[in-house]
Amino acid sequence: MLPDDSRFVVSPDQVSCDLGGEAAILLLKTAIYYGLDPVGARIGDLLRPPKTLAEHRNAILAESEVDSETCSSS
Repeated sequence: MLPDDSRFVVSPDQVSCDLGGEAAILLLKTAIYYGLDPVGARIGDLLRPPKTLAEHRNAILAESEVDSETCSSS
């Protein structure tokens, strides 16, 4: 388990775009792309600017119908 003060940042070697609430991420070094559903896209949005794990969890808890234990274990 990661400590609450762990920081996450978006890689400078990727680009992304919104696709109607979903997202596509292209890794520039490998030319591989990934599609994210609305939940994944929202988490991707939360990574800009970099925040701690605790800050991300608090944002998700404020926006979602999920309890802290479930959010932390997922």
